[in-house]
Amino acid sequence: MNIRLNRDLVSGGVFVAAGAAFAVTASGYDIGSASEMGTGYFPLCIGILLAVLGVFVIAQALRSDIGAESVNLRLRAVLLILASLLAFYVLLPILGLPLSTFITFVIAAKADPETPLTQIVAAGAGLAIIAYLLFVVALGLPIQAFPALLS
Repeated sequence: MNIRLNRDLVSGGVFVAAGAAFAVTASGYDIGSASEMGTGYFPLCIGILLAVLGVFVIAQALRSDIGAESVNLRLRAVLLILASLLAFYVLLPILGLPLSTFITFVIAAKADPETPLTQIVAAGAGLAIIAYLLFVVALGLPIQAFPALLS
């Protein structure tokens, strides 16, 4: 059997890897039971479902010739997305939720070099406002909005 790398095969592999990561991480928490769910119950179920979905996507990719073109991996885009996640992790305690969200969005959006900077800034500002209103104001999560201004 000649296996060609295609988008569905790669997507399925990503689903299986992410699902396995969720399931392994969740197993470190209290699972509980269906009637008394622990903190790890939901992530474990989601991880298992995601991994099973990935297996189905891989199986479909192996049976089908549709989408059998080679995968074009854009290294710049992958690195910018990973950099944006790292930036959010580092900047959240320093700059707070709105500014960290904005900077993270701008870094991630630059993965597509064709997107105009004005659209990136406008969408990033909108996302930062929505994140603040949703997580800090509406849900009352203990995330500092502007820690640099408080010190």
